[in-house]
Amino acid sequence: MTAIGLPRNAAERNLGLQWVLAVVIGWAIGFFVCEWIEEFLSTAFIDGLVIGTAVGIAQGFILRKRIAPVVPWVVVSIVGFAIGKFVSDLVGQASPGPLGVVLGGAVIGLSAGVAQWLILRRRFPQAGWWIAANVLAWAAGWSLISSVDGSNVSVAMIYAVGAAGAVLVGIITGIALIGLVRQPIAQPEP
Repeated sequence: MTAIGLPRNAAERNLGLQWVLAVVIGWAIGFFVCEWIEEFLSTAFIDGLVIGTAVGIAQGFILRKRIAPVVPWVVVSIVGFAIGKFVSDLVGQASPGPLGVVLGGAVIGLSAGVAQWLILRRRFPQAGWWIAANVLAWAAGWSLISSVDGSNVSVAMIYAVGAAGAVLVGIITGIALIGLVRQPIAQPEP
């Protein structure tokens, strides 16, 4: 992808900033809801559904006028995150420690990235880069987010570290998103 890179103009900077904020807000809302339901209904799959819904809705509002309708984006995000989080937990159990966390994050990114690619490929010829960006972003971001798992830190610290991980995800995927919108738009499929 030759068009990848940092924002070149105000419109790209605005898109990038909105994207990062959407990822952070979606993650924070999703995490809050997961923490709230943890007492009575929490599994990796449910957590993935909740976070996928929150992040997908937040991202969908950013993409709705530029790239994709909200509802399909949200649906694929929900499915991608739910499957990714479920498989990620299995990977983490099979490979505990830092490697398991990185691999788990990569699995979340792969699953969410492939699901969202199904929407993006209709408009962008090189949308396959979206998958790679999500794998990298979630491997890095999830590693940061998970660094406070099970530790004896305040709730505020958990949210702060989680938000930093979400910012990392938003920056990496935002750069990929800007790279995609720089491409010529593909002809609609028949």
